[in-house]
Amino acid sequence: MDNVSKEYAPRWIKEAYKYIGVHEIKGEQHHPAILQWWKEIKRGGIRDDETPWCAAYVGAYGYPIKPV
Repeated sequence: MDNVSKEYAPRWIKEAYKYIGVHEIKGEQHHPAILQWWKEIKRGGIRDDETPWCAAYVGAYGYPIKPV
């Protein structure tokens, strides 16, 4: 995405650039950002990063849009 596109991108997309490279951690450890997204969308019962988490990110940053 070029700089012009980034400038006019929705805020949740701009915020997503900070998380490029976030991935599941194999084994018993789990990525803290992913766990936080689950908590923010009231799915705190999910305590791993193996559960598909793309919707957790969108829920945490897209609806409602948080101030960035």
